[in-house]
Amino acid sequence: MNTIRVDRGRIRPGPLLVLSLLVLSTIYFLISPVLVLQVKSVERDLVVTRIPVHSGTEFSIRYIHSVDRQPIWEKFHVAADGTIVLTDTKFKMLGAGMGPYEQTVTFEDGWNIVSDMNRAIGTFFLRVGHIAKHTLFINDQEIPLWKHLNSNERVKVEILKVPRITLLGKGGTA
Repeated sequence: MNTIRVDRGRIRPGPLLVLSLLVLSTIYFLISPVLVLQVKSVERDLVVTRIPVHSGTEFSIRYIHSVDRQPIWEKFHVAADGTIVLTDTKFKMLGAGMGPYEQTVTFEDGWNIVSDMNRAIGTFFLRVGHIAKHTLFINDQEIPLWKHLNSNERVKVEILKVPRITLLGKGGTA
């Protein structure tokens, strides 16, 4: 018999059964959903980057303020339900569009730091500029969004559930 053998009182699965379980396990693994942070051009329907994330993953976006030409860091994390949450903002100068803040603003090493913001913002849109040089930092990667997009191009930043197989061979970066 090809699927099950009885040998000295023990039932042993045959090679066909083992192979079938291995194939089914592999298929399940490949189609199981994973969370990804996706940055996608709205105008060109171009995925700039798609990176696997999980609850608690932190990432930051750094850009240069258009008026005072100083860097701004916005720090986010992925909530348990997959929502993007803005946690902190760090900037050199309190300029146009910055503040007022309800949270405490501290000053450390020349930086104004607004912490514990914890604003659930979910999906958001961003205009990426070559002067602002929007750059994504995640999992020890630095992804200069401005190098992959036209100046003033709008992107959608979101958390998605995708089949694991869609990430194979792409390395999850830009």
